[in-house]
Amino acid sequence: MQNIHGPFSEISPDSVRFSPFSISPPEGWEGPENFPNCCNYHSNIVKNTEEFLSIFPLCCEQHKKFADLFKVKKGDYDFLKDKIVYQVSFTQHIIEQKINNQDWYEDITDFIEFNYSSFGHPPVGGHIYLSELKNIIGQTEVISNHKKNDLLNYLENLTNPTIIHKSANLNTLFKIHKKWLATFPFELSFFSGLKEEYHKKLPFVSKIVNTNRYSKKTSVLIHTEESMVMYLFNLTKGLLNQIRTADLVKEGKISNPEQHRFEMILEEREINRKALLEQYTSGEIEYVNTISKWLNHEVDFFNKLKTFAIKRNTKPNANKKGPISSHSFKVKYGKEEVVRKILSELNREIYLIDEEKTDFNDFLNVMLSKKIPLDKKIHFACYNNQLAYILEHFKSTYKLYSAIGYASMERVGIFYSKEGAKLNAQLLSSSKSQNPFPAQMDVIDSIFKKFV
Repeated sequence: MQNIHGPFSEISPDSVRFSPFSISPPEGWEGPENFPNCCNYHSNIVKNTEEFLSIFPLCCEQHKKFADLFKVKKGDYDFLKDKIVYQVSFTQHIIEQKINNQDWYEDITDFIEFNYSSFGHPPVGGHIYLSELKNIIGQTEVISNHKKNDLLNYLENLTNPTIIHKSANLNTLFKIHKKWLATFPFELSFFSGLKEEYHKKLPFVSKIVNTNRYSKKTSVLIHTEESMVMYLFNLTKGLLNQIRTADLVKEGKISNPEQHRFEMILEEREINRKALLEQYTSGEIEYVNTISKWLNHEVDFFNKLKTFAIKRNTKPNANKKGPISSHSFKVKYGKEEVVRKILSELNREIYLIDEEKTDFNDFLNVMLSKKIPLDKKIHFACYNNQLAYILEHFKSTYKLYSAIGYASMERVGIFYSKEGAKLNAQLLSSSKSQNPFPAQMDVIDSIFKKFV
């Protein structure tokens, strides 16, 4: 066992033993009278098994080592005399019942895989089971030649695979992922809500192969080093592509372009430093270059916005955007008590406010006041996408406010997220777009319907 190069330990397959387990007869199977001594064929399977057991575990070097390591004694596997002949018969029954179905191949191979896995690890006696299946399939006249070939190829591939998927060492994949986490610009406010989420993930699975309908176990392929890097490159492009800065500016969701420009400049400097001084493979440098180009374009865009703002502000009678009108979210006239009840119920049901840091009455005062007291700090305990969902209900769905929204929450400057970050329009917008169906959405909906 080794774990000196990362958080995962490696165990040699030869040092692991999985015990065999029994298989129940499939639906509709009935053994012939006096089974398995009903005919020469089944009697010969038992005879072949007994011959194997007479020399096991001294039959080969692999089984000798296995017996020494796990203290296997002669007689420990005598149950194979019944197990093999019964499971050959079970499988023959499944083949006959399923061979003409549309999903015949998947159904039959799932059953064979399930049966073969029941021999444990190492699969003592499994070779006899597979050999008898080859005989049955090869000699039967009720299966077409192309189906025979497909099943025989599957059986051969179980023990002698023609294509071997060489997955990377998990510690190597961990390091590749860790390097990407340190490179991607999660410090930008655009991505701050995603940082914790992606640090918790270990995306080592490249493909879900199938779920066996009999064992209910799912088979997967683990990434190679190359496919892991390609996955991270595509993930990088996907995350960056979600940020449509021009649209956010036009929609008023970036209230402080200068702050975003400053963030971008710092991140551009950092990514260029990493590209120059840190070690990346030829594949990894692709996502580094993509991030660098994206940041360069963003900085250029914000520089142009600043130039435009300077020119516009030098014009006479230039209109300057001030603070929120009347410093209020503007509750709809006559709906103050409805809003109060909704907020109180939300706080009870989904823990809207962090009451260790914020007095709930202060929060109500902020939300209902005609002039918001800016000396208070309001800390939320709910998730950002829950808050975004609630704000949309207040403004758009039920029209209880006329001046509440992502941008107004940011401009007031007194609201803080569950994680302690100052809330801004981009954080709320990105959390909503990342997961538009927040936890306890049905609870939130029912509370609004109850009072409106």
